[in-house]
Amino acid sequence: MNTKFKHQERHFIKQKEKGLVRVTVWCPVQSTKELKAFCKELREKHFIEQRGEVNPQQNGYDQE
Repeated sequence: MNTKFKHQERHFIKQKEKGLVRVTVWCPVQSTKELKAFCKELREKHFIEQRGEVNPQQNGYDQE
């Protein structure tokens, strides 16, 4: 863990407790918004699954 300040360390620990990891990726400048939106969807899906909720449409399952 490479943190400079105490609050950064606390934030890192809380995110890790939520089951998240920090990832650095290189992407084209014009794709930044799309990448961030995709990551947000992944986090939301993760939190829904952690709470035990299942939304078939979000998880890619057909509802029949």
